[in-house]
Amino acid sequence: MEQTKKKSGVAGKIIDVLIWIFVAFAILVTIMVFSMQNNTDGIPSMFGKSFVTILSDSMTPEFKTGDLIIVETASHFDARELEVGEVITFHSSQDIDGDGKTGDIETHRIVAVEMRGGIAYYQTQGDNREMCPVPDPFISYTEVIGRWTGSKTPGIGNFISLLSSRIGFFFFIVLPMILFFLYGVVNFVLVLVRNRQKPDTIVVRNQLDEEEIKRRAVEEYLRQQAEKNKAAESAPAAEEPAAGDAPAEEAPAEEASAEEVPAEEEPAEEAPEERQDE
Repeated sequence: MEQTKKKSGVAGKIIDVLIWIFVAFAILVTIMVFSMQNNTDGIPSMFGKSFVTILSDSMTPEFKTGDLIIVETASHFDARELEVGEVITFHSSQDIDGDGKTGDIETHRIVAVEMRGGIAYYQTQGDNREMCPVPDPFISYTEVIGRWTGSKTPGIGNFISLLSSRIGFFFFIVLPMILFFLYGVVNFVLVLVRNRQKPDTIVVRNQLDEEEIKRRAVEEYLRQQAEKNKAAESAPAAEEPAAGDAPAEEAPAEEASAEEVPAEEEPAEEAPEERQDE
């Protein structure tokens, strides 16, 4: 019983830890989603860092589709001092997704830098030369969103993108948070109910304990009485003599009578002496 209670207690603690981990994750995702909505670039940003999901294999083998990379936002460094070889995220001058609009977000490596009238222009190209056989058109430093910090998480980008959508945010963040809130309310109500019922429960337990003590005392008394009765019944049977031992027990009586006879004849022996004195 105690082991079952210990197991249930450990399981409850594990569930509580998992809930708090999920709550922390949900808060983080919520901040990212709201920052993405408030960001003109449409990229979730927090503490000077932006989280970019790779949507193509143009940077293979450095990145793959679905990877999540962290870039330092351009507001935290001088975008006019970037160098060849750095990986940057920027607004492309090409229509990448085919929606008829330019300014799509792209992440490529700088292959050339030019200064035109004091303004820095960068030319980029994907590491996957099969997909990007020629460099991209030049862009000015004002189109730079950020530069890659070297951090990436494989495969999690698609999940973050799903969470950033309205449907994904509702089913994976809002709905579980509502369920966890209801779970907490139910537990709180149960604790209150248990605390109110606790005094009555203690009284009932005390009554049950007293009845159990009385019952055991009666059983013990009856057991002792039964043992005494058994002992009393077996005592006379033990004191009755055996048939072969009867003569041996009568011998002392005969010896006692034999010894008593001379004691009665002593006055008869003294009679002659009295006659002689006369």
